[in-house]
Amino acid sequence: MDNIKIMVNGLPGNMASNVASHALSDSRFDLIPPSLTGPEITETETVIDSVSVRLVQPQYRDQAVLAIKEKEGLFLNVDFSLPSAVNSNAKFYCKHGLPFVMGTTGGDRQL
Repeated sequence: MDNIKIMVNGLPGNMASNVASHALSDSRFDLIPPSLTGPEITETETVIDSVSVRLVQPQYRDQAVLAIKEKEGLFLNVDFSLPSAVNSNAKFYCKHGLPFVMGTTGGDRQL
């Protein structure tokens, strides 16, 4: 059985970092190194358990996701971004046909 490929978005946040670290320590998962992050993040990369993860700003996420899909095939997005990004991120995942788990609370639940 193939490993489950996951992309953890919301790095370098605490919850996203914990989930990414767990994925790296669990042989059932393959962590995809880029991570979608928010416009307030100034870093361009973060390190999780000695793995360098490139942080992708919102203005580059469309191009990045297309390249990742081409390289990796099917993968699961695990989102631990800010509550203010919940709805726009869910819309983005749907637009690109990306399966996702929204771990962030907040957002407009009616929408």
